[in-house]
Amino acid sequence: MPSPFALFFRGKAEVLLRDDDASPFIPVDSPVAARLVPKAALAYAGPALPHPAYRLNPAEPAPAAHHFAHPRDLLAHPDSAPVVPDVFGALGFLNWLSRHRYCGCCAAPLRPHPAEPALHCPACGRLFYPQMSPAVIVRVTRPDDGRILLARHCRRNQDVWTLLAGFVNLGESADQCVHREIREETGLTLASVRLLDTAYWPFPNSFMLAYVATAAPPFEPLRPQPDELLAADWFPLDALPATLPPGSLAHRLIHLPPSVS
Repeated sequence: MPSPFALFFRGKAEVLLRDDDASPFIPVDSPVAARLVPKAALAYAGPALPHPAYRLNPAEPAPAAHHFAHPRDLLAHPDSAPVVPDVFGALGFLNWLSRHRYCGCCAAPLRPHPAEPALHCPACGRLFYPQMSPAVIVRVTRPDDGRILLARHCRRNQDVWTLLAGFVNLGESADQCVHREIREETGLTLASVRLLDTAYWPFPNSFMLAYVATAAPPFEPLRPQPDELLAADWFPLDALPATLPPGSLAHRLIHLPPSVS
């Protein structure tokens, strides 16, 4: 049975929310949907998603009594937790669709499969299913004084300090990736690592594995990888520098209660 609701995104990230209850679910028979659906630059309604999803032009204004927000902001509000999987899943699927328009084997245009959560090549018959890129994000602390390792990255968010992260390479486990990333980016070795949580992150299409780890001595000097990091340092938990705002997995890991970390 088709869903009575649809999700609308503006550009590559923003999701349309209702002003009255901050819900992203727009009734498909509403005037808002009737106005926006014809303007969609990318659309999907099929078995991969529980609700139809539409991507609008980045300049599209919000309808009256609605506003656009970054989906990450939903994570900062516990009441929004039930809608996050639908919003993140739709955004990730649209991101994947936008990058997979043609068959990688014969170059024919791909079409949504009517029964599978996949794209179908009508020319050679191959099916293409959405893929996620596994990545680790690591909260490293010192066992001697409890300080946390934070870094400033070269390529993004240069004005804030955050955790180290990286994609899992072919042939390595997630645990091996944690050790490799920390060693490559700071010169540190780790005494212990523990998987704490996992989360889908549709920016653009990652499956995040959140780890907590304990550094092994010596803890100094840190050797930030110059093409990755502007700086890296240890910080007391009660005197943290500027970090990412609430709504990100990194923020949640940084601010873990002592009983969890």
